[in-house]
Amino acid sequence: MTVSEHITSHGGPDGDWECVCGNHAAADGFSPCQPGTGQPVEPVIGGPWDEKHNLCWRCGRIIDQDTLAVAGRISEAALARHALAGDAAAVAAAVTTEVAPPREFGPPLAGTAADKLRGLSARAAADATAASQRGDTEGSMYARGLRDAYATAAVLVAHPAGVTTEEGR
Repeated sequence: MTVSEHITSHGGPDGDWECVCGNHAAADGFSPCQPGTGQPVEPVIGGPWDEKHNLCWRCGRIIDQDTLAVAGRISEAALARHALAGDAAAVAAAVTTEVAPPREFGPPLAGTAADKLRGLSARAAADATAASQRGDTEGSMYARGLRDAYATAAVLVAHPAGVTTEEGR
C-alpha cells in the first residue's frame, strides 16, 4: 500500500502551508500551476489554472489545494526552467510595456522588444566585465545575472514557445 504525501496547513484549511520539504509562503513560496506539468500560471478567471493545483518552489511538488495532497512532482531541472522562464517573462513584460530599464544601462534602446532585450543583455555583459576588472565581485555577479535574464527574455519574446516545460527535457 502506498501512502500519499500531504502538506501541512497551520491555522485551518486556508492557513499557512508548509510543504513536506519545509518550504512555506514566506520562504520560497508556492504558485498556481497546471496539474500535469507544474507550469506556473496566472490565477485569472478564465485562464489556464484549474483553481486547484499549486507548485512548491523549493522541491517541485504539485499540491492539490483542496485536499493538501501531493498530486505529483516535477524534476529539479523542470523547476529551474520554470523559475528562469518566470524571471525572463517578467523582464520581457517590463520591456514590452516600455518600462524604462535602470538608468545605469544608458539611454532607451530602439527596435523590437527582443532587440531591446538583446541590447540590455550586451550592456549588462559589458558592465560585468568592467566590474570584474576592477575587482567588484558582487557587482560582476549582479550584472551577469541581469545579462542572463535579459538574454533569456529576448529568446522568450522572439520565440514564445522556445522554452520547454516538459519534465525530463
